[in-house]
Amino acid sequence: MDKRYEKHKTDTNQPIIFHTDYLKRDGFLYSDDAVMMVPKFPAHWHENIELLYMLEGECDVITNAVKIHTVPGDIALMNSNMVHMVEATTDYAKYYCLIVDVNFLKSFGINIESTVFERCIRDPHTAELYLNAVKTVKSEDEYKILDLKLALLSLAVDLVKNHSEDEYSPSHHSNPKTETVKKAIEYMKTHYAEQISIDDLAKQLGFTKYYFCHIFNEITGSTVVNHLNYVRCKNARKLILSGQCNITEAAEQSGFTNMSYFAKIYKNVIGQLPSETKAEAKIGK
Repeated sequence: MDKRYEKHKTDTNQPIIFHTDYLKRDGFLYSDDAVMMVPKFPAHWHENIELLYMLEGECDVITNAVKIHTVPGDIALMNSNMVHMVEATTDYAKYYCLIVDVNFLKSFGINIESTVFERCIRDPHTAELYLNAVKTVKSEDEYKILDLKLALLSLAVDLVKNHSEDEYSPSHHSNPKTETVKKAIEYMKTHYAEQISIDDLAKQLGFTKYYFCHIFNEITGSTVVNHLNYVRCKNARKLILSGQCNITEAAEQSGFTNMSYFAKIYKNVIGQLPSETKAEAKIGK
């Protein structure tokens, strides 16, 4: 899995992203808005606030290296700009995912970037407000957007009033280790096609190789090599699906020099061979 900044396509007129996710213990995520299964969503961060409502199964939700265990009925909340990821602890887990636009909330005087909320909420009233927002998302009413904005504001006000942490709480402050790992990820995102090494990354950040690997694993639960392979394979998949590159070209442009190694890693990360992705691209045309 990797850790990355995630850009959302939201605005004040379309202030949310909503979908239902089906997560398996083997690391694969199925979404109701995806045509096919995709690898487990990596550790990442974004400005927007994210709330998961657990429907079936159990999950561990990790934010800034703090792990909480969730069961059906729980709301797991990922604060603004905090690194987070989800792992199924049962064979199968299902949850709603609701991501609310930061600027939409700011327009009503709610600044979630300077507020830290509880990571796990077990409050029937908050759950009711969450499910009401979901119901509104799914409706076809002509006033759906207005109703949705009202539902989201009601939920946000409840969170601010009843589920925000003390401003002096340690979790309110930026974790230096997390910021270091973010910088490393940003570097990998722009240099993945090059033959970069762990030594190169550690040097860029001014740390020893041992210390860098230690904090990367501590924050993301993964290794630097696994993250880099994920980034490279996702780029290779994009190139193959575009039809602009053959498999060899896609591998080389993504930083792989050995085709056998590429095929093996690609299978582990994407869940299919490069040739299967190419066949998928042909079907989609």
